Amino acid sequence: NSIGSLLTLTDVSAAFAGGGVDNAEGAATITNQSPITIASDSISAGAVTITTTDDADFPMLDDDLTVNAGIIVQSTTSSVTLNAGDDAAIGAGALISAPLGVVTINVDAGNTDPGAGAVLLIDSTADIDAASAVFNGAGDNDTFTFRPDDDATSNFPASPLMNTPITVNGFAPATFPGDVLNLDIG
Repeated sequence: NSIGSLLTLTDVSAAFAGGGVDNAEGAATITNQSPITIASDSISAGAVTITTTDDADFPMLDDDLTVNAGIIVQSTTSSVTLNAGDDAAIGAGALISAPLGVVTINVDAGNTDPGAGAVLLIDSTADIDAASAVFNGAGDNDTFTFRPDDDATSNFPASPLMNTPITVNGFAPATFPGDVLNLDIG
């Protein structure tokens, strides 16, 4: 899309759901009622929002958002928001980038299956490059696993050397054991 406007795709078919979206002059929004896997780069000038809508599917919990290994999801001038109805996974060597904005990843977004927490898993070789990053859970027992962002070692040739401060919000689960934060510092 190069006409300078918002590109919106809603309820994409399983055949398309593996694709990415490029919008050189505007924002890009992808919303799907089922799991979605981003299997090709998605780069836009404006905000990028990718959403799997949460449905009350307990115990299946399959409203997952996956960014495959080596894939780039980027806004060159704005923000990137990933909304997973259940779990979110960012694959090895993937880059989630909003150098002028915020990367937000929401798990259990919608929380229509209360009591069932979600998992955010960011591979230790993936990279988040943004002015800041915010990872949000819901009111259930959620698990966050990621590596603190430290690009000073230049392990990420596809991205600039950009250290990103990360904030995690678990939103006070009411049941034991609560949220879990696993920092991969290995």
